[in-house]
Amino acid sequence: MVSYYLSICCIIKNEKYLEEFIIYHHIVGVEHFFIYDNNSDHPIRDRLNNFYFNRLCTIIDFPGHSMQIPAYEHCIKHFGRQTKWLAIIDGDEYILPKQNWSIRDVLNKNEDTHALGVNWVLFGSSHYDNTQDGLLVDKYRMCENGQNPHIKSIVQPRYVTSASHPHFVVIQEPSKYKDCKKNIISGPFNNNYTIDLIQINHYSFKSLEDHIKKHNRGNAYGTQPVVVQHNHHEICNDIVDNFLPDKYLPDIKYYFKLVATNPIIYCALNKDVSLVDAYNHIFSQAQRENRPLHITDKYPSFDKNMYRQNYSDLHGLNDEDVELHYINYGVNEGRICDRMI
Repeated sequence: MVSYYLSICCIIKNEKYLEEFIIYHHIVGVEHFFIYDNNSDHPIRDRLNNFYFNRLCTIIDFPGHSMQIPAYEHCIKHFGRQTKWLAIIDGDEYILPKQNWSIRDVLNKNEDTHALGVNWVLFGSSHYDNTQDGLLVDKYRMCENGQNPHIKSIVQPRYVTSASHPHFVVIQEPSKYKDCKKNIISGPFNNNYTIDLIQINHYSFKSLEDHIKKHNRGNAYGTQPVVVQHNHHEICNDIVDNFLPDKYLPDIKYYFKLVATNPIIYCALNKDVSLVDAYNHIFSQAQRENRPLHITDKYPSFDKNMYRQNYSDLHGLNDEDVELHYINYGVNEGRICDRMI
């Protein structure tokens, strides 16, 4: 039974920007993520244990060496029937529709295509030596000048007979493997210009420090070790490409705030919302109705530590219970929360 229109299959090992990867792709139309955890130091199941990610993600523990292709084959076999389209990409690849808001809009125009090849654009270090804080798509804006011939694939799983290559699958009717301009694709490369419609931003290099760490730890793919480039800053830093951050960065930042919302606190702040409806309300109505997401949105001076220390009956309460106490009782009782008494 098909439950999703568009999903992503990816195998992940210690991907720093995984939350951003999920949030961004959810914004552009991805409904579900099949994430294969290949020996991440911080298990992804624990890392994404959040009301938002739990709804969006199916996490499969997938240890071992050279597990990329087995993960793709497993996903097609066990989850392929759940989704009409499946993007098979890596955690540092961001699918970017250029003339539409959503990837779905591109796929709707290609329903007669059984596998859609989307070309890379490689992004470089933006001349950073050290690992950067902040959002990946905000920090790394410099890329190669033009379209890379490599593709990744968005497939209709029911037509796939084999996923034995990281860039290219085998489908029942090869003539149905196309790019977004209806050109037939016969391998992992496409030289037809298509990035005016859709591209994949491949944040392959990042800072020199990140690149060295990637070299030292290896990856989930079982490929040759990453070569540490001595001319790292000369690779794929040809032009500045602001298209993705200009279009989506405000939404990404707001979604991070939504994801950090505690649904129990949200319902306490918004008495008309029930806990069973909290998720849908947060992600469909909160912004439009300018609802408070966090306690400090409604009570800016609230300091949970001061509030807890001020009153002996609160000393044993955890942070959530302290916030609930202030919302439900402290406000009406005139309790002090912004300074010591």
